[in-house]
Amino acid sequence: MSIAYKKKELKCATWVGNQCIVSFDNTKLLKELGFAVGNRKSFCQYNKSYTYDGDKSHPESHRKGEIRLDGDFYTVNNKDDYDLSNKHYTIYEAPSQELVKKWLRDKFNIEIVVSRYKCWENINEDTDKKKEVDYYVVRVDDYRNGETHEATGYFTPVHYHLDEYDTYEKAFEEGITRGLKILKDEK
Repeated sequence: MSIAYKKKELKCATWVGNQCIVSFDNTKLLKELGFAVGNRKSFCQYNKSYTYDGDKSHPESHRKGEIRLDGDFYTVNNKDDYDLSNKHYTIYEAPSQELVKKWLRDKFNIEIVVSRYKCWENINEDTDKKKEVDYYVVRVDDYRNGETHEATGYFTPVHYHLDEYDTYEKAFEEGITRGLKILKDEK
């Protein structure tokens, strides 16, 4: 099954079934950094337009620059070589946020931590009515860099604190973006 998306729809994480897939921009960074685990989902960005049997509405027809999310493409068709990109299209693995978090932690020693907080927000200044609101803060810890404290012997990683977000997924996605950019800047 293939779902076509507009680029602006792919600026944030996308829910597919019960998994939150990373943004298209992050899949591009992942590919640059060598992420290739044989994921079951992938983004396909078309480099050329194609019309199937003259029918532009046919599911196989596409326009240059169009991006589609495909399911079961990698592992079914690609057991040995995960990248089937060619002059007609570019393939990007589309992993879940959790899989990327694990990859960053296990391969590069970078940890993403999302914390949930509650606060009260005024909904009517005249009556002082308030409602409880959740917000999320993300922190990226780089355990490859940091310092060991002389007195305690404890190691403190370099922390990158990011902004507040209204959903867990947005906060998580920004943490992933920051972790990937730390690695990209080192290349």
